[in-house]
Amino acid sequence: MRYLLCMLLPALALGQEGPPMTSGGALLALPPSQFQAYVSGIYEGQALLAAALGVPQAICVDPMMNRRELARLVRDGISRLPERELRRPARVLVFRVLLEKVPCPGLRRKNGG
Repeated sequence: MRYLLCMLLPALALGQEGPPMTSGGALLALPPSQFQAYVSGIYEGQALLAAALGVPQAICVDPMMNRRELARLVRDGISRLPERELRRPARVLVFRVLLEKVPCPGLRRKNGG
């Protein structure tokens, strides 16, 4: 049990968002380094949580892709969303773009997509 908590708590901490990041619009306003750190936290948090739970990851980033490239990919994806979508929580938008752009092979949506 202690091992599970040691693995789960960092993942939960990485997945948490602070007060300034309430929406996608606020996320886009961040400086590049902070945006990059936020995106990396979301990606690494899901990887740690998947490992802790023993389930496959949903997001698989090419090992050759660095954090700056990943952040650029996510920023581009979020910037193409309609204005009403930018009001959604930042963590939801980042995860959505990551699922669309870099899903793990074999990952299928419930609706068959």
